[in-house]
Amino acid sequence: MAAIDDTSPSYLLDYLPEIYQQDPFIGRFLRIFEEVLAPIERMLDSMPAYFDPTVTRPDVLEWLAGWLGVSLDERWPLIRRRVYVRRASELFSLRGTARGLSIAIEALTGIIPEITQPTVAELANDPAQRQFRFRVTLHTPDSVTIDREALERAIEAEKPAFAAYALEIVRAD
Repeated sequence: MAAIDDTSPSYLLDYLPEIYQQDPFIGRFLRIFEEVLAPIERMLDSMPAYFDPTVTRPDVLEWLAGWLGVSLDERWPLIRRRVYVRRASELFSLRGTARGLSIAIEALTGIIPEITQPTVAELANDPAQRQFRFRVTLHTPDSVTIDREALERAIEAEKPAFAAYALEIVRAD
């Protein structure tokens, strides 16, 4: 434990009435509390970093994801997990929409997908089609590896429950 500095005034004196601020004993007495409170204040000052997925430690990121109800795959690169957690609240408000699915896929892969949905007229003209079906096309460079299984899990989590989909990964040269 560091020694108490008798020469500097206590910042806690600023919170007392002026009559007490002039007493040297009170200043020394309050410095004892400053030394005890300093580690707690440092912890509280760094508290926002625990809730920022872009800077928090990886183990805290996992806790934060669980707190938000987001499941992360440990095989995803750390940067992708951070982006996914950072965009979780946006994803919740867009869950079940093409935009939400696009954001989730982009957060996972770094690539904006092409999502093709049937129009209302196409659905009305085909009464035999009993299930809403859409297509997700991902144009990826050959240098990028896509974990198809993880991508399908993300699509399943974000798509409407009643919808079916087809996933196509197209390699671009």
